[in-house]
Amino acid sequence: SEVAFDTLTLMTDWGLGSGRQNFTRRDSQSIWYASPNFGGATVEAAYITPAGAKISGLSPQGYQLGANWKAPFGLSLYGAFAQYDDFDGIDSKNRAMRLGAGYGMELFQVDVFGEQLKYTASGVDDKRTNIGVSGSLNFGQHHIRATYAAAGKLKTNSGDLSDSKAKLFWLGYAYTLSKRTELQVNYGKLDNQRNAQFGSAFGVVSAPGNDADRFGVGIRHTF
Repeated sequence: SEVAFDTLTLMTDWGLGSGRQNFTRRDSQSIWYASPNFGGATVEAAYITPAGAKISGLSPQGYQLGANWKAPFGLSLYGAFAQYDDFDGIDSKNRAMRLGAGYGMELFQVDVFGEQLKYTASGVDDKRTNIGVSGSLNFGQHHIRATYAAAGKLKTNSGDLSDSKAKLFWLGYAYTLSKRTELQVNYGKLDNQRNAQFGSAFGVVSAPGNDADRFGVGIRHTF
């Protein structure tokens, strides 16, 4: 549930609409750097090269930058920026910026974030602002996690799109089997307004205004 990030999974799936680049992504042919930890502070940067991706004279490429600081007394702060150029085959820019903060100890963790997404192209200027909060409770091998996220109204250069908001609720339980392996059970619900068609981890819904829910059981192992 913690909303800390790295530059390879920078933003949420709360994008600007069909055909726009997703900011939760892993890009091929990219150069990525992660700094050592300096007193709790780390910096990450990535450049997505245009190699092998030229389209009609354009050179799709991207940039990501993030910084994270975690204090010994449990406070954490972070910020991130990403930009993708010409990935949809026209002269366009996708930008995203996120700021967040968290506080946690061994027993609990709470994180909040806000982000703004912006897409510009010929005659198009779309923006969306999203917010979220997540938390976890930890009792030995038992972990309870919850997340709430809200996608704001889509704002365009021709006016705001009514009923274009969405909300996501997620609740999960995990049991630690070993230092790197845990059993997970979770449930989530996605609530789209009439002109919203978000899918997130639920997959794309079939039409604007449709909602979705998801139940999952699995084992997570980190290397």
